[in-house]
Amino acid sequence: MSAPRVRLRSGVGPLLLVAGVLLGVLLWAGMAVVGPAVALLPMALVICWWLFWHPLPTLGLLFATTVLIEGQSEVWPVTLDRWYGTIGPTPLHPPDLLVLLLLGWVVHERVRTTRPGPGLGPFAPPMALLAVALAFGLVTGYLGASDRIDLIGSARVLALLLVVPLVTAEVLGRTARTRAAVGFAVALVAGRAAIALAGVLTGRAPGAPGSSGVTAAVSAEASTFYEPTMNFLMVVTVLGITVALVRRLSLPRWLLLVAPMLLVTIALSYRRSFWIATILGLVLVLLVATGRRGRPWLVLGGAAVVLALYVAISAGGSTDATNPVLYRAESLNPSKLTTTTGDRYRLDEQRNVLAELRAHPLTGLGLGVPWTVRFALSEYHEGGQLYTHVTPLWFWLKLGPLGLVAYVWLWAIAIRTAYRVWRRGSDGRVRAGALALAAGFCGLIVAELTGPFTGIDVRITLVVGMCFGWLVAAAAAIRPPTGAEDDDARRYAVAAR
Repeated sequence: MSAPRVRLRSGVGPLLLVAGVLLGVLLWAGMAVVGPAVALLPMALVICWWLFWHPLPTLGLLFATTVLIEGQSEVWPVTLDRWYGTIGPTPLHPPDLLVLLLLGWVVHERVRTTRPGPGLGPFAPPMALLAVALAFGLVTGYLGASDRIDLIGSARVLALLLVVPLVTAEVLGRTARTRAAVGFAVALVAGRAAIALAGVLTGRAPGAPGSSGVTAAVSAEASTFYEPTMNFLMVVTVLGITVALVRRLSLPRWLLLVAPMLLVTIALSYRRSFWIATILGLVLVLLVATGRRGRPWLVLGGAAVVLALYVAISAGGSTDATNPVLYRAESLNPSKLTTTTGDRYRLDEQRNVLAELRAHPLTGLGLGVPWTVRFALSEYHEGGQLYTHVTPLWFWLKLGPLGLVAYVWLWAIAIRTAYRVWRRGSDGRVRAGALALAAGFCGLIVAELTGPFTGIDVRITLVVGMCFGWLVAAAAAIRPPTGAEDDDARRYAVAAR
């Protein structure tokens, strides 16, 4: 067979030649000024070009890197700082670049085709309010005594919370991959949890028994996941498996082994707030998935939420004390609230932040502006006055009352949308994932009363944004119920009419 012939339009060949010469000159000049790393620029451009035209792998890469790349280099070779640092002299971080490529594809698709995408769906109103609050917080912080680096960094993370749900919903909705996304996420989370647990068992994790400087008591750092991202994802995965078992959905056998492993890994993280989130989530999914209805069950579910909120506020959250698992569990007793400096610091911080909010109730401080130490702190943290461990208070403190309203509204819409997908969806795997997210969101809200997570921490902000986008795509794919759907979905559809 003869080789295929490549035909070029008249004049294209000389243009390619000129472009090649110009690129060579630019590379030569760049290597002379910056160094040999510039030689990687053509490869980087080719990779970006490919990622632009293949949004589904790009979205998968964004999720995978967020899950896999931890700050614990002893367990995973790529550290947090190396991946989430800036790209050369640019202000962009690698996740930012992936999000921009996805946003460019979304804009291209909307211009090229007339087929409407899911957009932000029910999340549009609270996202619009959050955008207004972000602009207000930027102006307030810029006019105040703000730390410019923190101002830009905080605005960047909040911008991700606004953009990531949109690009996720558009990619999954236009490619009809909401079901496949569940399997991909579960496999990735299970694999990452297994790696962390293996790190503990082999003594490679920072808090693993036998590691340097660790005696009979466990290290001050978490054995598995100190950061909230994987803790949240593991909680949601456990809840999803529980829903599937209760509803008797077909599950791969390996998932039956994954659930106990995830529970062990959650316990070894020493995050008391996520222990509470796990228990609360299990109560909620069991109440809903078993089909329990009526006022007593509603009261029981509400009581579980109130109890979780009380325990979280009074005793959940500190992670810096040298305590084994049993000691950490005992520390949930409110009478032992001040046994560690970490717990005392959170109380001192909250007292100062509330005083700051009383002084600036209508404007807050703005992004990048530190709160004033009016009351003595039990310990000092560098940059600690730029954030607060209570996430709702952070939104109020940095973005004003509009920020707090947007935060509450956003979570309300997220839980409502997830429950709607659970009740009206036709795919069992998607429905189980939606109910797991609804209960997981309730647990995360409780956890955020003791830690700066959504909108503050870049990794969990990316994950939460992708979860929001997945819900938008799943809700947009809901069709009128058919005879093949279960009784719950049909009854809900009739009541909705």
